[in-house]
Amino acid sequence: MSTVGDVLALGAAAVTASGAVWYLPALCVLRSGADRPVSARLAAGGCVLGWGTGAVLAALLFLGAARSLVGWAAGAGAAACALLHLVAAVARRRERQEAGVWWAALGARAVGGVRSPERAFLGSLLTGLLVAAVVAGMLLSQGEPSVGQVVAAGVVAGAVVLGFLSLAMARAHHVRRT
Repeated sequence: MSTVGDVLALGAAAVTASGAVWYLPALCVLRSGADRPVSARLAAGGCVLGWGTGAVLAALLFLGAARSLVGWAAGAGAAACALLHLVAAVARRRERQEAGVWWAALGARAVGGVRSPERAFLGSLLTGLLVAAVVAGMLLSQGEPSVGQVVAAGVVAGAVVLGFLSLAMARAHHVRRT
C-alpha cells in the first residue's frame, strides 16, 4: 500500500472513531425499539449506516483495495444513508401532521417541531457538499486522473453544490415564511 493510502486509511479510521458522539446515541435509539418514533429510528439507522460506511472505507483503504472499489463503496454508503434520512424526514412530517390532528381535537395548538431557517439552510448545504465530494471521488477513482478529468470533476461537484445551495436557500425561505 502506498503512503498516501496509509494516511487516508488512518484519517478515515480516526474520523470514524471520533464520530462516536453521533453513532453511539443513534445505536441507543435503535436499541430502544418501539419506544421511539419510526422517524427517529430511521434517522438513527441512517446515522449508523453513514458512520459504518466510514469504517468500511477505512478497512478497504488499510487493505489496499482498488480506488474504484473504495469510490463505489463510498457512493453506495452515502446513497443508502441519504435514502434513509429522506425516508425519515417523510415519516417525521407524517408524525407531526398526525400530532397536529390530535392537538386540534383537544382544542390546542401543536407543540414543538419548529425548524429555524439557519438549520434548514445548513442541512441542505451540508448534504450538497457531501454529495459533491462523493461524486467527485467517484469521477476521479478510475486510475490516475488527467487534468481534464480533474477539471470535469470540479465542474460537476460545483454544479452539485450550486444545486443544493439553491435548494438550501429555498428551504430556508420556506421555513422563514411558515
